[in-house]
Amino acid sequence: MRTSRSSSRIVFAAVVVAVAVVVFVGVVYSSRQQHQCSCQEPPIPAEAVQVLAENASALVVRKPAGIPCHPQGKYQQCSLTEILRVSHLKDTTCYLHPVNRLDRQTSGIVLLAKTRKAYMALAQEHGAGLRKLYVAGVCGSFDASAAIERWPQWVERRTTAKGDEEVVCRLPLRVEKHRPNQPLTVVVDTTGAGKSAETMIRQRGDSLLCRLETGRTHQIRVHLSAMGFPILGDPVYGTAENEDVMQLHASVYSVKLDQSLDAGKALADILPRPQPVESAEGSGTLEAFEVVKGFSPMLRSLVAALFLASSAQAAKSLRERLRSSPCQCQADTSAIARPSRTKPKCIFIDLGAADGNSYNAFLQGKYGQIKDCPNQEYEAYLVEANPFFQKELNNKAAKSAPGKEIFPMMNGAWMCEADTTFHVVGKASAASSLAPQGNANDVQVHLINVISLIKSKTIPGDKVLLKVDIEGAEFDLIPCLARSDVLSHDMTAFVEEHYFLGGVKRSLTGVTDKEYNDAKQVMMSKGVKMPKYSSVTLLETGN
Repeated sequence: MRTSRSSSRIVFAAVVVAVAVVVFVGVVYSSRQQHQCSCQEPPIPAEAVQVLAENASALVVRKPAGIPCHPQGKYQQCSLTEILRVSHLKDTTCYLHPVNRLDRQTSGIVLLAKTRKAYMALAQEHGAGLRKLYVAGVCGSFDASAAIERWPQWVERRTTAKGDEEVVCRLPLRVEKHRPNQPLTVVVDTTGAGKSAETMIRQRGDSLLCRLETGRTHQIRVHLSAMGFPILGDPVYGTAENEDVMQLHASVYSVKLDQSLDAGKALADILPRPQPVESAEGSGTLEAFEVVKGFSPMLRSLVAALFLASSAQAAKSLRERLRSSPCQCQADTSAIARPSRTKPKCIFIDLGAADGNSYNAFLQGKYGQIKDCPNQEYEAYLVEANPFFQKELNNKAAKSAPGKEIFPMMNGAWMCEADTTFHVVGKASAASSLAPQGNANDVQVHLINVISLIKSKTIPGDKVLLKVDIEGAEFDLIPCLARSDVLSHDMTAFVEEHYFLGGVKRSLTGVTDKEYNDAKQVMMSKGVKMPKYSSVTLLETGN
């Protein structure tokens, strides 16, 4: 980010390229550090919360679509503030308040105050001309003339001082009386009962750049719908057909730095300098952050970045990548031989072993007491694809002893054998996944067939403890495992179900909720015990 003594406004800009928002600072919270939400709450998406900048007073993050900014209705633990309190701030009682609030279905930049003093200062700025830009993908091709013809008194076309053409919509809005268990709805009301609302719209390629002069509830969504061009994926004012997420993204958010705000200036100091980024088409470079004095320079410098790829294109690209399994279910193990040993024992198979934290929990009896293992002996197979953890797992293996053997396996856990790309978000977040994710490093790994592993390492009489924490891949593995011949009443499957990362949308093979739940019923009908399980709980108490 360029800084200047004369700069009075700081702008956070998220650049949509392919499936991820490109940023150059901060942390991605997903996987094991992503906040574990209650099974009773609706699922939240796979895309991670991204920390863009932080100081003692404020926190700037990029919120995925599908997560509410604060606890509301069915979403309590699965809300942005609670996720950040647990996963980032490590304090469930700390002060954290959104200064700008996005709809649950809207993705984009959110500024949160970490102290009440900071909130009061930033909220005052919020009400005194806060600048916000949104990128929207709409149904059909936007036609300004048609919108003006529909609302001639409320919609007009104008040319700015810089020579840019934009459409201004001033349709008044009114919040409908809320009905229990129904979504909040806002309607156009030109009778005098509606509140004034003003949205400026510019067309860039297949997307729209929307700037708000007022901040009414659902303003952009209702205005575009009333003009005849509802936002793609909008479940209330448009159609959600063929779209997993609503195509509205808060791309630019500017805050005037109040020098009286404690550490307010430091927020500018810690933001990164601009770094070159290849565009989606591979031509040209862009800047992820910029400090500006006013709104017009921001438009000129960021307009190319904002429309490299629309939110709709990004979502479709993600769906295409998620439907590309490296291989198909291999449930037939008739060619796999059992071990030659005759003495039963415990077999602990840890899928998603990370640094061995679950193995530590196993030793402490979190998966059952070791004294209850046949002959009080065990073998532990620690399967982890993230190469950051190889040293820790090798250290575990060095402590093997007769009857207590440890085998690290630096592989991906899957339902078939193949070589593929794993997407790793570094050791800090302990995240690695077959599913694509933002800000990830790609590593080549060999996938092992978990079904073959179970067959080759177990004999009748073994107590098999299968821990599955594989970042959404369970939605493909479990249906395949249910078709195999390795299941028995001596097996317990501890499966962390990543509904808080998107549920079956993480499936690479298109598994449905019904297919997944049917597979669990099949496993339990064959005697497999499947208790409710969350490895996050073990991470907190098992070390």
